[in-house]
Amino acid sequence: MKKPKILAKHTIRLLALIAAAVLCASLFNLAEPNITPLLNAPSTVEALTTEEKIKQAEADKKKAEEEKKRAEEARKAVERERWQLELANKNLREVLAELAAELEQINADIAQLETDIADKEAEITESEEQLAEAIRIKEEQYEAMKIRLKYLYEQQDHSSLDTLFSATSLAEFLNMADYIDQLTDYDQMKLDEYREIERLVTERRDTLTLQKIELDTLLIKAEAQQDFINDNMERTDESIAYYSNQIAIAERSIEQKEREMLEIENEIKRQADNIEKFKIQLAEEIRLRELAKQKVWRNISDIQFAENDRYLLASIIFCEAGGESYAGKLAVASVVINRMRSPVFPNTMEGVIYAPRQFSPVASGRLALAMSQGKATASCYQAADEAMQGVSNVGDCLFFRTPIQGLVGTYVIGGHVFY
Repeated sequence: MKKPKILAKHTIRLLALIAAAVLCASLFNLAEPNITPLLNAPSTVEALTTEEKIKQAEADKKKAEEEKKRAEEARKAVERERWQLELANKNLREVLAELAAELEQINADIAQLETDIADKEAEITESEEQLAEAIRIKEEQYEAMKIRLKYLYEQQDHSSLDTLFSATSLAEFLNMADYIDQLTDYDQMKLDEYREIERLVTERRDTLTLQKIELDTLLIKAEAQQDFINDNMERTDESIAYYSNQIAIAERSIEQKEREMLEIENEIKRQADNIEKFKIQLAEEIRLRELAKQKVWRNISDIQFAENDRYLLASIIFCEAGGESYAGKLAVASVVINRMRSPVFPNTMEGVIYAPRQFSPVASGRLALAMSQGKATASCYQAADEAMQGVSNVGDCLFFRTPIQGLVGTYVIGGHVFY
């Protein structure tokens, strides 16, 4: 019988790749700059001069380009990670195929071992039956021989002698004596023969038993190898599932980064367009400023205030400078009145405050809410009254905003720069 091949222990190198997805920095949430001529000047709190808008747009464009570079590097890093994961997954699938082949061989070996063991058990059973039969025949022969010998010895003085001396001739006498010797020799020969059969059958049974023990041992080893391979296949399947999931995550990350890069590219293009628009706006502002210098500003006495102007001015003061000191409230009111006096702005309160993209509380709805709820305080009304009477603590300033680097204003009051 050919012994089945017991496979050597299979060593699996599970590739432990830690997905190190590089997170890109958040995209800039850049508000679209206002692009208006001087008559639609920037809103008061968020306002920037056109020169500052150009600088800001150029800085935003540069920042977006840097962000695009970082996003591209992050995308490449994730692609490298995906490649490593796919390589690991490929290696694991190759290992799984090898394990499957080994398992198939082990299963075949186990089946053969089980067949051989069953055959060996049948042979052992047959040998035991043969041994039992040989022992039975030997014992029967031995008992028969004992009876004949006993009979011969017991009848030696009478029957045996009578038989011998009843011979009519010497030849017959010798033949009878020889027959008795042959009978005795035959009994001894058969006894020895059955003893030899018993010995041979016993040896065969013992040999078969040892062979069965060897087959049982091989079966135990093969089943252990089968369990080992099954465990490795299970772990490999789990690893393949893990890497497949990581690959899917990496692919989604790449798609996300590609979308981010597209958004950044659109932002870069938008900022480039803004720079060109701001340059055109700057040229228009310069022209209008030069034009304004040639014109005369309106006197406060020339301004006609409508019935609702005081309430409207107090409300915009509350929205823009509600948390400022009284000087800050008066300064905001002065800017509104200065615009009404300027030859390049509307000469009505509503025209100035509701001009497109001028005051952020108008666009956000905060002004309408403050007016509907009567939020303006006594100090807001006091500042409105003084400004409408011609009082200004910021000269002829037409703009104000929160401080930014590089902006040099004529006045700084509280949290605002006036220019």
